[in-house]
Amino acid sequence: MPYCSRCTQVVVNSVHDVIEKAKSIWKLRGRIEKKYLCFLPDKEVDSTAHSQIIHASCSTHTRRAPYISKFIEQEIRKIPQAEIDHAREKGFPCVLIAGPSHYTKQVYDYLKNSFTNIDYADAKNQDVEFLEGYKILAHDENSNLGWRIILECSRLRQKADIIKTTHESKQRLTDLLPSDFRIKHLAIVALLTKLKSGETLSESEVQELVTECNSKLKKSRNF
Repeated sequence: MPYCSRCTQVVVNSVHDVIEKAKSIWKLRGRIEKKYLCFLPDKEVDSTAHSQIIHASCSTHTRRAPYISKFIEQEIRKIPQAEIDHAREKGFPCVLIAGPSHYTKQVYDYLKNSFTNIDYADAKNQDVEFLEGYKILAHDENSNLGWRIILECSRLRQKADIIKTTHESKQRLTDLLPSDFRIKHLAIVALLTKLKSGETLSESEVQELVTECNSKLKKSRNF
């Protein structure tokens, strides 16, 4: 679906501006066109209250001179309690700080001394993402969503072309995958399904599962 219920209208509009600018200088060639709309039934009040993006700049940022961290802390402390309570009720993070890890880690180290309810997300656990795809394929080996997750996590060179083709031709993703790629991952699904059912895996099957899935068997048992 094209609707975003987390970002305000000004953020959505800014994304459009960035995309259009990139296209005007011949970037994003081959990009799949898709709509991105602010879901105003949820975000109209926030969009009205926060109609502009603040562009703050500083001369430097180091651990000894944490200007960015101090600015972020200052802005966080301005957030009304009602907005904090609303975020908690919806199960959303009230504040999301994004950027290069060499900055965000420094910001986290600074803010954790001021706020208790704060977390730093490490790099994506690709094992878990693969497993999510395998779970879906265990129920339907032709699932577009299942293969889309596996494809995204993989290093298959032609994955961008495959995704683009499925969008343009309306073909099933499974029909465009290289046969060896498809067979390899369905074999992993079969092993995980076997493990879940309580069957004993042979030593070679265990090794294959650990090698191909690149995850601990303890995780796999939750498949």
